[in-house]
Amino acid sequence: MKASGQGGGKGESVRNRALGTVVYLLPMLDGLDCGRDVFHAVPMLGSLVHGVLAPALAIWDNVPFMPLVMFIILQVSVRRQDTSRFIRFNVQQAILVDILTVVLGLLGTAAGYVAPEGEQFVTNFAFYCLVGAVAYAVAETARGKMANQIPLISAAAEIQLGPS
Repeated sequence: MKASGQGGGKGESVRNRALGTVVYLLPMLDGLDCGRDVFHAVPMLGSLVHGVLAPALAIWDNVPFMPLVMFIILQVSVRRQDTSRFIRFNVQQAILVDILTVVLGLLGTAAGYVAPEGEQFVTNFAFYCLVGAVAYAVAETARGKMANQIPLISAAAEIQLGPS
């Protein structure tokens, strides 16, 4: 069962909803390092997040080049026109959230050389943005709706996909 038009409605299949949500593991797993100060301040949150993501983290951290391999696989899959636009949109959006998180993490590291507080500020900001974007996207996608309200990112994902 598929949704018509832009995708995202009650017509999205359970399979499409599941695939659309799973892709957000990429930015979440890549961005966990940005949350180290948050997890240090709230250890229970760190335990919860790492506990929930433990199976994925075991593979992510122990298979060489896994983040790069997953990034490439997702980037190639978003170009397949036989995949539903709903899934392709979520894949593209997850990739863009991941790129932004990695860039902010690098900026945080660079800021740490100038002022130690700068690194903490930037990485905390990146982590909070990541969690907010992923939580919103997963919730909307699980409901079968297009998660197209993330400022700048959603519009960029639409542009990358082109017209439907």
